[in-house]
Amino acid sequence: SEATSDRVRMVLPKHYDELEEAHRVGTARHSLGRDSIKTQGWLNENGICLDTVYVKESTLPQAGRGAFAKEHIPRGSVIVPVPVMPVNRTNLIVRKHKGKTTSLQLLTNYVYGHPESEIVLLPYSSEAVYVNHGGKVRANAKLSWTTSSTPIHKDELFGMKPHEIIEGVKLGLLMEFIATRDISPDEEILIDYGDEWDWAWTNHVKDWKPRQGSSSYVPSNILTKELNGYYKTKDEQKEEPYHSSLSTAVKFWLKDLDFYDVIISKDEEAGEHTVYHANWTQDLDKDSYCIRQCEILHRSLTTTNGNATYAYDVKILPYRGKILPSACVWDEDDTIYIDKVPSEAISMIEKSYESDQHLLNAFRHEIGLPDDLLPAAWRRTY
Repeated sequence: SEATSDRVRMVLPKHYDELEEAHRVGTARHSLGRDSIKTQGWLNENGICLDTVYVKESTLPQAGRGAFAKEHIPRGSVIVPVPVMPVNRTNLIVRKHKGKTTSLQLLTNYVYGHPESEIVLLPYSSEAVYVNHGGKVRANAKLSWTTSSTPIHKDELFGMKPHEIIEGVKLGLLMEFIATRDISPDEEILIDYGDEWDWAWTNHVKDWKPRQGSSSYVPSNILTKELNGYYKTKDEQKEEPYHSSLSTAVKFWLKDLDFYDVIISKDEEAGEHTVYHANWTQDLDKDSYCIRQCEILHRSLTTTNGNATYAYDVKILPYRGKILPSACVWDEDDTIYIDKVPSEAISMIEKSYESDQHLLNAFRHEIGLPDDLLPAAWRRTY
């Protein structure tokens, strides 16, 4: 695809005389330049330690996972760096109705924002997104702009206007989580998301109502484990359907089309599209694959390594999105049938826009950026 070609082109040598060096050190390292490996002295002066926290289930109800201290962290010290990317807050809007925002992206819950600025800051370090809200009472850390001298951060960006930031800046801003008191090993790192976030969450919990039919819903990953390799066929689902949010899916990677038998050839005049057929041959331990929605047409009992199991004949359903790599899709109007698919290659998935994160009544609110952290030039002028 064009996007894939651009990514490949970025790491390839620009000139013929660079080929030998790229072959010796590898194209990825070569693309970073000759100084991609830093000296210990450089790291001591400019490096930032990332190995201070670990992730596990949060101690807070309904918070999912959280970040925990690996070791004692003294008050006032940097817990973890938080590189951030400036984003136009209008990019977080998913739907609008009569000029009113009705839905926001899940990303909203992870950005730092201030009501007086069009800019929100998206953290792109893996540790930062797991730091949960502790409120004013339980918080043991705070967000701060870095005060260290590092090439990663550029103070001059604070003087730029929002449109200049949004249109021309992707990198160059570094924040940090700072311990506001001594933090013990294995203690969860918590910050204060702000009064506005606290108020929004309290009201969300008070007013939230489950959508119709949710009482019978089981998340796809849990249902896949419960089914233990036994999936209903298309005909069986007419009598006992799975939840309307769920679909059966297959782990699939498109082979060269010469590999498939052509059952029906494309005939545009007759309105017919190509239909392909093949038996399962993929090795899930070695081959790449993506997850494609499918219909299960037939289930049969078989034996694998002396154990009874199931195999499935499936029809891969059309895909009209733009996210999957080219080896996961083909002409959207063509059809592929795969027979003898092992049960470990079948699973349940949420249909497009049917997972919890797409519920219209799901919680969406940015993390509050304190007044003293918002540069004056980034504030709205009315």
